[in-house]
Amino acid sequence: MLVAGGSKGLANGLFRVAARAGARCLLSSRVVAIDPAADRVGLALADGGRVEARAVVSTLDPRATFGTLLGRHAGPELRAAAERWELEPAGSFLAHFGIRGEVDGDDAVVRVVGFQSAEQVSEHFAACAAGRLPARPAGHVTVTTRHDPLQASPGPFGPLHTLRLETLAPLHHPDGPWDRLRIPYRERCWELACSSVAGLGEAERLFSFADSPRDLERRFCTAGNGSLRHGSLDAGQTLASRPHPSCPDGRTPIDGVFLGGGATHPGVPGTLGGGYHAAAAVSAGLGLARWWPDPGAWPESAQRRPPCREPKTR
Repeated sequence: MLVAGGSKGLANGLFRVAARAGARCLLSSRVVAIDPAADRVGLALADGGRVEARAVVSTLDPRATFGTLLGRHAGPELRAAAERWELEPAGSFLAHFGIRGEVDGDDAVVRVVGFQSAEQVSEHFAACAAGRLPARPAGHVTVTTRHDPLQASPGPFGPLHTLRLETLAPLHHPDGPWDRLRIPYRERCWELACSSVAGLGEAERLFSFADSPRDLERRFCTAGNGSLRHGSLDAGQTLASRPHPSCPDGRTPIDGVFLGGGATHPGVPGTLGGGYHAAAAVSAGLGLARWWPDPGAWPESAQRRPPCREPKTR
């Protein structure tokens, strides 16, 4: 999913809507404990302050929510689930580029690049999980301005485009700190993008920057091992088991405490599915009127598929 103008615009938009509705927004206020009471849920802050609310939504992973913040209030079953919660063993290396020039007009939002076979995919993942750097970058690339022109400034100096390439990489670079080796690896990602996107090699590169898995882990408390998923998507941590069977659709067994984010179903933060479920759960739990419509099924045109070919018989 792409957010028009960039994902930061979504966060800023939510902030403005909340403030306009009378919400008090506390930025950079670290919560150290969640204390459920009879009719209110208390949040203890690191600076000694306290906030109380009828409902609290945690978008952290289960280790933080159940194991640290709720503590004994989570109960033995949820605390045990938090201890068993597994993170992905490797994270994302994100490379961003801004260019002047025309590139391939393919309408694909995501193009998988660098892999020639399923075996290469498995080898790439296995190397990163073992802490090794794959022989070459491979992953997926998006020409974001093909779908969101707001991510390039309009004017007479174009055409201008921005691109994003993501590849799996180990949390720690095997040859030294990512802080020193981030730029050389970003250049290898640029070479991969140029070999995969027609016209990119002839374009003028205006800027580039990258985040290693270590950068992501340091910046976001939910990006353990540099992964943006808040937890691995193995069989025991998906669907109704994400994060635990007693916590379906954003609800928990603890009154007033709800879950959102990538540690809940469907497990991919970029879909916003965790927040959608949490909003519905809070409204139902507090007896509030739900004012937003149900997204419903895909339109009929999107559900059409070419007819299956009859298998050949001998």
